[in-house]
Amino acid sequence: HSSLLASIGTRGVPPYKAVLTHGYVVDGEGRKMSKSIGNGIELDEIISKHGAEIIRMWVSSVDYREDVRISAEIVNRLVDAYRRIRNTCRYLLGNLKDVAKADLVDVKDMDPLDRYALDVAARTHQRVQDAYRDYEFHKVFHSLHNLCSTDLSAFYLDILKDRLYSSAPASRARRSAQTALYHILLMLVQDMAPVLSFTAEEVFRHIPEALHPGAKSVFAFQLMDADAFLLDDADRKRWEAVLAARTEVTRAIEPLRKAGTVGHALDTAVTLYASPELLEVLGGIGTDLRAVCIVSQLHLAPLADAPADLAQADIAECGKLAVSVAKAVGEKCERCWIYSDELGSDPEHPTLCPRCAAVMKELA
Repeated sequence: HSSLLASIGTRGVPPYKAVLTHGYVVDGEGRKMSKSIGNGIELDEIISKHGAEIIRMWVSSVDYREDVRISAEIVNRLVDAYRRIRNTCRYLLGNLKDVAKADLVDVKDMDPLDRYALDVAARTHQRVQDAYRDYEFHKVFHSLHNLCSTDLSAFYLDILKDRLYSSAPASRARRSAQTALYHILLMLVQDMAPVLSFTAEEVFRHIPEALHPGAKSVFAFQLMDADAFLLDDADRKRWEAVLAARTEVTRAIEPLRKAGTVGHALDTAVTLYASPELLEVLGGIGTDLRAVCIVSQLHLAPLADAPADLAQADIAECGKLAVSVAKAVGEKCERCWIYSDELGSDPEHPTLCPRCAAVMKELA
């Protein structure tokens, strides 16, 4: 304020193009920090215990236009959030070690699930970059944390484990997934860089040489244009219906799991009874719905065939859905843990399903 007054008074122009102001730093209960109360927080102590990245994350997580709170509890929550983001990056890197740029699949040829995941990451990338331009840093933190903890870890990466670990290493299905992980990782490190500088640089330097973008630093890496990864509104609406159906499947399995009837979702066979429009969406989504719901068997049927005692749910303005859950048919494949009634069809691999047996022959 003093600089502004002096510059306007002597030169008639402000001394800066823009200025941000922030509230006071207070404790977790909103009280002013005081030696007499003993509620002060020393940043050096946080840095020595958790590292400087946690301080950067804290600054980006708060709305600086109001009083800014900090406490040991707040710091511990941020440590957990940081660990989630860092572990997500580690997972992405760990699944890219055997792929080169020549192996990447063209976006238009990718599995629809991978295309949807790229759309989610691309929209987050755009929100984060807009937030930086608008100085709304708390939106950066919450967008990054939500992407890593919800959209990736709890959804996409959870579904992808089977395809990454059980498919043949060079199969189109696995390469499609790895292509999505690669593009997501590049957008993620760019979005992290201003507020998680050390971590973003560390991740960038560990991108496999065969995939590395070539820049010497993440800060010299040209900002990605995510427009090519975006889906149109109609495709996005269809995926919202699929995700809503997946939520209903999870909800229907939970009582059986709590009762001990099944131990894991893969122990189940699911039938989705859907109204005509929804049935068309689920049947035409172009990806393996069984894998999306992480069950061993999944069948689609008209809603008119649903048992009368099944509850019906409205699904994303696409119609109604009823879910029937039973124990999976067949035996459990010891490699992928998916139940199959064709287990042992290959005498060389009597404990494997046909897919895993074919992969093992290819690897032999």
